[in-house]
Amino acid sequence: MTLFDNQNALVFAALFIAPGFIIHWFVSLVAVRQYSEQQVWLRLFVLSLFNAACFGWVLYVESLVYWVRILLLLLAGPVLIGYLVLLAVRYNIVFRLLEWLELNPVHPTPTAWDWKFPQMSKPAWVVVNLKNGGIILGYYGKNSFAASIPEQRDIYIENIYNMDEDGNWVDLGKGVLVMKDEISSIEFKIIP
Repeated sequence: MTLFDNQNALVFAALFIAPGFIIHWFVSLVAVRQYSEQQVWLRLFVLSLFNAACFGWVLYVESLVYWVRILLLLLAGPVLIGYLVLLAVRYNIVFRLLEWLELNPVHPTPTAWDWKFPQMSKPAWVVVNLKNGGIILGYYGKNSFAASIPEQRDIYIENIYNMDEDGNWVDLGKGVLVMKDEISSIEFKIIP
């Protein structure tokens, strides 16, 4: 009998992959990163080990029914860890703590694009400067979208505008998709 026979494979996946997957899913809501297949499996395994280290003790609480202990270990624990990590990433808690300790950390967000768009909780006026010298004036709100995949840094702006002779923005009543190869820079003015 090898480690990956039917029953052993199921137990292995339940204990050392599934909790990591749940934690990884929460983290991916705020920190988009591309991993190789090997890195993903290793990450799931390490996150599951962390979960087992934090919540493995519930298996020894005999006053709880066995299936409740399993649910706490395989579902509630990873959800709690994932949510706490999500908050820590979203509010830069670890990064700020390391700065406070004067350790000069590397920011966990790989690009300015990945940092700016997920934290935009309010709409903004945007000026997209194009590589060909043109500009797009727009309103980036809840119906706008910025791609989170590094290879596809396109942006959809829900309302675009022209500027009249007096410098006022005139609504054109349409949105626009701007592809990554066309963008030189984007300026933001958050709307209070």
